[in-house]
Amino acid sequence: MKIKIHIILIFLVCFAIVAFAKFCPPPLHPEPCKRDYKYNHCCSQGDCKSYDICCVEPCGNVCRRARDAETSGVAFRNGDECQFGKVNKAFWSSLFGLKEESFSHCRRASTIYM
Repeated sequence: MKIKIHIILIFLVCFAIVAFAKFCPPPLHPEPCKRDYKYNHCCSQGDCKSYDICCVEPCGNVCRRARDAETSGVAFRNGDECQFGKVNKAFWSSLFGLKEESFSHCRRASTIYM
């Protein structure tokens, strides 16, 4: 009897983790950013409404409606360096140790669990 209860509890915990996973939708404009600056609308998941998620896009971080299924979108990870508003290219390219022309190829995958 105790084994059945443990199995059911493990199943429920696994289901809860999967059910609350949030993923970013694919970028609206996936091509490299042509501007000489980024504009960050969010710098943490707490900056977005409860049903949105802070996503990394080529021209800056934006709050987007979260998806339940994994996509090609990239979620901003809390704790990563970020600055609100307009950020000049020299600032954000130096954060990653990249030359300005190589910035657009920098992507990272992450999943946010709420």
